[in-house]
Formats: sequence, C-alpha cells, structure tokens
Amino acid sequence: MKNRLLVITGPSGVGKTVLANHLVEELGIKRCVTCTSRLPRKFEKDGVDYFFLSKLDFEALIQSNRFVEFNEHYGTFYGLRSADLESLLLKSPVLLVMNWEGAKKLEAQYNADVVFIEPKDISVLSKRLVKRSGNDDRIRYAESDLAQAKQFSCRLVNDDLQTAKQDITTWAQSKIG
Repeated sequence: MKNRLLVITGPSGVGKTVLANHLVEELGIKRCVTCTSRLPRKFEKDGVDYFFLSKLDFEALIQSNRFVEFNEHYGTFYGLRSADLESLLLKSPVLLVMNWEGAKKLEAQYNADVVFIEPKDISVLSKRLVKRSGNDDRIRYAESDLAQAKQFSCRLVNDDLQTAKQDITTWAQSKIG
C-alpha cells in the first residue's frame, strides 16, 4: 500500500511553507520539492524550497510528460515531477505545498488529504503580499484563491501561528496515524 499524501494549499502569503516546515520538523514527514521556472528569492535554496528550472527546461519536461501536474501563475510555471513524488511515496508519507488547482488534481489522482489554509481576513493577507512583492497582482490572485476554499473539506485559519501549528499537527497526525 502506498503511503499517505498530504497537501497544504491556500493563497500566497498565508503561511503554507511555514506550516509545512513545522510538520517536517515536528513529525518527520518528508516534503516533496516542486519545480518552478521563477528565479529564487534571496533566502531560497535550489532543491530545498523548489527546483529552480529555466523556462525552456520546464517546457521540455512538460513535453515529455514528466509532471503529475503543472500550471502557470504570475507568468511562471510551477509543477510536480512524477518521479520525485513516486520515489518518496514508496518510503514514507509525503507532504506537498501547492496551489488549489494542483491540490484538487492530487486529491482526485492520489486520494490525497488536503488542507486549505486561510487568513483571518484579506486585509492581513494583503499587507503580507504587498510587503513580499510590492504589487497588486498577488492580491488579486489571493482573492481568487480564497474563493476556492469552499471546495475543500478541511480548512484551517492561520490567525495565530502557534494555534495554526497545533491545528495542522493534529490534522496531519490523524491522516498518517
């Protein structure tokens, strides 16, 4: 039997990566690193945060059907390579952080357990996103992403980080035993 696949989704800036890192540290869950065609931020490391690929390399992998799922947001490709996911699932439960579209695909394809992370309110999220990127595009995408929350049976609000960490730990433990 395959190990469980856990997916954290939600709008940009809501704290998905912080909560995922907490689960990796707290429960020892293996995180599957996804790919992107964007440049790394100054604190990001290739192979840890993402596999950073050129747009040409990413498109070549699309053409050769190497992705379980991929999409384009903010003018950048994001995707999950089949080989990366399958090799980890053979060994242990796997954790992914991705957008809602990818989460829905994996929920259907792998019977993944998905949790949608929401902010207390859009104004808090807007402040984070403006600070992070300095433009309104991400806020519009975040509002669009938040409208998808109702598609998910499990939703957690990241209002207080300590409470959110406890809530997501409880959720993950209930899925992996």
